[in-house]
Amino acid sequence: MGTSLVALLENRSNCIPSNRFRITKQRTRFLYYLFNCTVIIGYIIPPFCYIPEQESAKLFLLQTIPCPTEEFFYTEVFVWTIDKLWSNYIWVASGSIVLIILSQLIFYSICCVYYLYFSTAVIISPKTRKYQRSFFLGTVAQVVVPFIFLVIPVGGLISSIYFDYNNQALNNSIVLLYSFHGFASTIIITLVHHPYRTFLIEVVTFYRNSGKQHF
Repeated sequence: MGTSLVALLENRSNCIPSNRFRITKQRTRFLYYLFNCTVIIGYIIPPFCYIPEQESAKLFLLQTIPCPTEEFFYTEVFVWTIDKLWSNYIWVASGSIVLIILSQLIFYSICCVYYLYFSTAVIISPKTRKYQRSFFLGTVAQVVVPFIFLVIPVGGLISSIYFDYNNQALNNSIVLLYSFHGFASTIIITLVHHPYRTFLIEVVTFYRNSGKQHF
């Protein structure tokens, strides 16, 4: 999700001819996204090399969560790690990944805002700039709305862990809200971008407008 958001804003930034920070070479872009994907996927691999013995790990968890849900006892439960070292690693690495993604999103957003609203370089026509501004605003909405569905659940999860508060109903609600980010992204794409919105209206109205043109 983070990589796709970076790619979305980088593409918008790259479409501005006056942007001096554009990635013009295909090889450079390939290496750039290869780095992003490798870092995001690779950082979770080391803890999997030290998976604890599951039965003893479950007994250890019972000391932390003395009253788990009944599924804990009769379904297969996978315990990723109980080692404090790897727990700290996951926290630090995950925070670092979030900062890396956010820094890129902020950088490309600043580039787009500057070259579309403040730069005086005249390389494209006013009409083209108007279209680019409109598409950029739609892209921002496309990024921000699903991002909210990620930030709120993750913030709640981090808070519950930090304050050592375990509530299964809250955990279920967090996971449910988190799962809505894809749905929210789809709705926003449909509403904010004119071609998608027009197509949806035609589908809902059973192509009435198109039918009038044919007859």
